[in-house]
Amino acid sequence: MQDIEKQRIAEKIQFYRKKVKLTQEELAEKLNLSRTSVTAIEKGERNLKASEILRIAEVLGISVSELRQIPQLDIKSYKIQFRKYISSHAFKEEEETVLEEFYGYIEKYIELERKIKYSRVSPESIQPFDREKYTLQEGARVLAEGERERLCLGNDPILSMRNLLEQEIGLLVFYFPIEKSSITAGYIFNDDVGGCVFVNKKHSIEKRRFALAHEYAHFLADRRKMSIDDDSESSRNNRIDESDTFANLFASHFLMPDGKVKQMFDHIANSTQKFTELDIAYLSVYFGVSFEAITNKLVSLKLLPKGTYDFMKRNGIKFDSLTRPYKEKSPLHNEDNESSGTYPYMYQKMVMELYKLEQFSEGQVAYYLGLDRLSVRSLLESESMNSPHYDLLHVNMR
Repeated sequence: MQDIEKQRIAEKIQFYRKKVKLTQEELAEKLNLSRTSVTAIEKGERNLKASEILRIAEVLGISVSELRQIPQLDIKSYKIQFRKYISSHAFKEEEETVLEEFYGYIEKYIELERKIKYSRVSPESIQPFDREKYTLQEGARVLAEGERERLCLGNDPILSMRNLLEQEIGLLVFYFPIEKSSITAGYIFNDDVGGCVFVNKKHSIEKRRFALAHEYAHFLADRRKMSIDDDSESSRNNRIDESDTFANLFASHFLMPDGKVKQMFDHIANSTQKFTELDIAYLSVYFGVSFEAITNKLVSLKLLPKGTYDFMKRNGIKFDSLTRPYKEKSPLHNEDNESSGTYPYMYQKMVMELYKLEQFSEGQVAYYLGLDRLSVRSLLESESMNSPHYDLLHVNMR
């Protein structure tokens, strides 16, 4: 076994052990090995027999292909940079595991693009925004309005932030569940694929939409800066750097255009001669943002007095109860629109295309999609795979 293969297998064993929440002692017990043997395996210091690899894959609930397949490209410098960033922050073990998984899928995406030579939207065509020319607030507003104009969005709510970033901007967006974590999303840039984003699937649709707009701002204005963002109380109370402040301001302007918010506020206030918490609930659902986000927006526009949100919170206003009836009728709160599947659309499309072309086996599909064989067979037998997939651009219609 070559050193690079041994090292990658070692990394994957450690990664999947942590993912299934096993200690080294527990894995050693299941494998009938000593803990020191497992430590040596995870350091890449011990050669593995084929039978041991098979048993380890079985215990960890993954395919042998997942363990043995080595990426066909070397982006080691990015990996080192990524791991250095992760190790310099106080992430929990489960959070680190998800972040490693995120980067693993970026590597796989690069491999897929090279195998099938798909050409998605090139993010390089979008010039970085120079925010140093403006104050943070003004720059965020100018950029948000400029992007809405460039993308012909008008002032209407954005139906799906994920589809917009993937199909119109060319970013890669992955969704991963991180239980009991304040991490909302993260962004990294890679010369091979451009901007890459992950979102915590366990958070609400409103938080996911705001997080996507936030990471979009990082791509536009701080393209090569790595960022992992969280929504903890301590994080919000601590001073955040300018790039994150700018990203939050951009997300607010992009999701809630000033002119549209003012127009709707004036219509409600002039029609009823008052403006209540029910009206805030309606606007939060209309724009697809949280109750707190739209309240802060109204305060920033000087349409409501400072401290409005804290006043309502102190007086026991149940924000979720107020918004629930509106959400039931809102397309912005439909999971089908705000897609939360793990992979970008083009990722799974490339895997399926390679399988249809008989260039991928079931095992390779399992490897790239991170599924077990049973799930893969169910997927391949689904209705989408029963379609002949005609190339309608070139097929003879006669």
